[in-house]
Amino acid sequence: MKKLILITALCFASTITLAQNNSATVVQENNNNSAIANQSGSNNTATLLQQVKNNDADIDQIGGGNFLQNSINGNGNPLYAIQRASSFLYLDQIGDNNIVGLYQNNQKNAATIHQIGNLNNADVSQVAFGGVVNGNDTYLWQEGTYNKTQVRQGISGGNHSDNYVNIEVLGNNNGNSGQGSAGDDWMLVEQYGDFNNADIEIEGNNNDVDVYQAGDNNDASSDVFNASSNNEVNLTQMNGNANRASYRIGDGQNNNQALMQDGSQNRSHVQILSGADDNISMITQTGINNRGLWVISGGNTYLNSLTVATTGDDNKATGLIKGNNNTILLTQTGFDNLIGISGQWNAKDGVVVDGDLNTITITQTTNLNQADVNITGNNNTATISQN
Repeated sequence: MKKLILITALCFASTITLAQNNSATVVQENNNNSAIANQSGSNNTATLLQQVKNNDADIDQIGGGNFLQNSINGNGNPLYAIQRASSFLYLDQIGDNNIVGLYQNNQKNAATIHQIGNLNNADVSQVAFGGVVNGNDTYLWQEGTYNKTQVRQGISGGNHSDNYVNIEVLGNNNGNSGQGSAGDDWMLVEQYGDFNNADIEIEGNNNDVDVYQAGDNNDASSDVFNASSNNEVNLTQMNGNANRASYRIGDGQNNNQALMQDGSQNRSHVQILSGADDNISMITQTGINNRGLWVISGGNTYLNSLTVATTGDDNKATGLIKGNNNTILLTQTGFDNLIGISGQWNAKDGVVVDGDLNTITITQTTNLNQADVNITGNNNTATISQN
């Protein structure tokens, strides 16, 4: 039988007064339970413990300084809100300085979290110590400034797969406690195992996001769009094969994006769209039979820098540059590597340049390597070194 608990913390008077310092506690220890909690005001606490499986909770906290019982204010798992196996959390926090800490055990859990305001923290762990973590989903929307996020799915060395994270960031200085350019405070996604997926979308300035995936057949993507500037995104895929990673910058300036892949048969795809200037992209691939594609689209696209460093054999890269004053640096270390001609995936083919004052430098070491450069435009420079 499914049980429903409804908790509302709200105070009415002759003038509207928001309740403060309230505490709502939900403890459900069987299957198929539901809980709804609504808290308005400031400094309210919701504590959630749903044991066994197939439970769901819908929590709204409107005001500042509210938190869903979490790991940040203390030590150990008991200070997380806890759900176990095939459970769902829907959480809305509207206001500043709100915190959510969520621990979902085992598999097929889902969390949908909306935080609108400033200086909010979200800490989500979908893990199982000694068990599998499969089919978990986290959807996180943060709108505001100076917000922080940490999402972990699985643990290192575990048998995990098919987990998904989607993070949408709208605002400035998220994952970044300092002023100015993006820093190294935390907006972090960690996924362990195979067939996992992480999607990051950023609209705003001075945001810093890191994605780490360990395993095979994982997918990571990042979109920085709508004239967003000074953002930093790092995508890392380690100890795995057949992973895919892509990032795209649309009409923005001074964004830094770095991609690292360690393994074989990995794929990378970089797009810098029309109107995007002064962006820095770095790709590092280590392993065998990796592929890379880059596209720097025309229009008002200037002063972008792309660096690709590949170590291993039978790696292939190709790309297209449309615009002016862009710098491309390609290094391949190993045997039988190709830049174009036609390594396929997805042939442009080689380094294809359409514009002026672009600089292309290609370095290939060891034997049986090939490189092709096709240039249309004026005052471009291409240098190929093979040794």
